[in-house]
Amino acid sequence: PLPYRKEEDGPMGQSTFGAPGCIESSIQGAALTRLYNFMNGKDMDPPEIAEGARKGDPQALATLGRYYEVVAKAMTVIMHSVDPHVIVVGGGLSNLPALCDSVPKRWSKYCVVDKPKTKLTLAAHGPMAGMRGAAYLWRG
Repeated sequence: PLPYRKEEDGPMGQSTFGAPGCIESSIQGAALTRLYNFMNGKDMDPPEIAEGARKGDPQALATLGRYYEVVAKAMTVIMHSVDPHVIVVGGGLSNLPALCDSVPKRWSKYCVVDKPKTKLTLAAHGPMAGMRGAAYLWRG
């Protein structure tokens, strides 16, 4: 489950394996859409939210701020479990503005260490990193 969950983190989603409020269902694209609707009372998909934030839309910026807080909470589970030097982010949400700057600024308050040294970085092939890996495995 997502640690440190609060009501303002938005409604819990259902994961693909049936667990409500798990990390996957809290940080996937559908979660960002759900959060935007929860905070603003209307639907907007992640690319529209990202574009709105880039243009300075206050609703999109506020939603991303809350979303980055949720992602920071989720990343602390990884940090506490395996103490990585770096967490690499791929997938479509890796295109969100300021993701790699905003999330690490937020995760310290959820970590057991005062100043975690883990870095957050984007996958070299961006949103297509997973697809490229799958294609490589298929070639055999």
